[in-house]
Amino acid sequence: MFVVVIIAVLAVIAIPQFMSDGRKTKSRSEVVAFFAELSTRQEQYRVDATGYLTTAKCPAATSTTGTTVDCTAAGKPWVGLNVKVPLATATCTYVMTASAGAGTVNVSAGTPATTYTFTSPTGPWYHIVAECDQDGDGTTSTFFTSSVDPTIKTSVREDE
Repeated sequence: MFVVVIIAVLAVIAIPQFMSDGRKTKSRSEVVAFFAELSTRQEQYRVDATGYLTTAKCPAATSTTGTTVDCTAAGKPWVGLNVKVPLATATCTYVMTASAGAGTVNVSAGTPATTYTFTSPTGPWYHIVAECDQDGDGTTSTFFTSSVDPTIKTSVREDE
C-alpha cells in the first residue's frame, strides 16, 4: 500500500514535468526550423531588393495542436519571400519586421511581454519573433532572432 502511495505521488509530480518538457522541446525544434528558413529567405530577398521584407503575423494565432501553415499562398504574408515551409503545421506564430538605420531597437513580444534589445546597423536589418502557447492558456513563450545576431533568444515560461 505504501509503495502505491509513493508511486502515485511521484506520478503527480513527474508526469506534468515530463509533458511540459515535451512541449518546450517541440516549440524549440519548430522555431529553429522556421527561423532558419525565414532568415535564409530574408537574405535572398535582400540580394534582389536591397532590403528586407516586413510581414504580418502568420499563422494568425498560436495552436496547441498545430495549424496548417498557409503563409505562402497568393496574398499571404510570406509569398514575397518564396518561403519553403519547413513543417506543414505550426503551433507558433511568426512575424518579421524590417527596417534600416543605426540605433537601439527594443522589441516587445509575448504575453506577458518580453523585451528584446539589439543595436541595429546603419544599413538594412530585420528581426523575427515567434510566439508559442503550448498549453492554450493565453500566456506565451517567445523566441527572437535578427540579422544582427542570428542567435535564438528565448523567454520560455516555466509552466509552458
